[in-house]
Amino acid sequence: MRPILPTLALMTCLATPAPAWELYRLTDDYAATGNTAGEYVVNISCVRDRGTLYLSIAPFGMDRSAVDGLTKVSMQITLPDGRSEQVEVALTPERDSFDGPFPVRADWLAAFKDGREMRVSRTDTGLELFRSDMKGTGAARLLFAERCGI
Repeated sequence: MRPILPTLALMTCLATPAPAWELYRLTDDYAATGNTAGEYVVNISCVRDRGTLYLSIAPFGMDRSAVDGLTKVSMQITLPDGRSEQVEVALTPERDSFDGPFPVRADWLAAFKDGREMRVSRTDTGLELFRSDMKGTGAARLLFAERCGI
């Protein structure tokens, strides 16, 4: 089983654009959250006992030129007090998305839970692909702890 299911999230987000991050509870040892902004769906997921998180970014617009040659993104979370946490994620192109693992860090998880805004940008050009508020990520953080032990 692939740790990320972008097609499911894409269908869900296109059917009912969500103001908050959606939660996905597919199995007892898997959890995911996803949101859509602009022309991208972003999912973050975990699988129990893997010790890592997974990022998936899926374009759903007709113009995919912004993701041509995409190999790495920077995911930055801004906290309400202006501080930020950032992680770079190396990506592999999949059929409908770009996916990659990134390490579990306590400071990043805390920022994910309490953050105000998330941005995902290409590391090679700085082009911002995704920007979203963080409504619902506190619940996602609890789900990651429950299902994945992180």
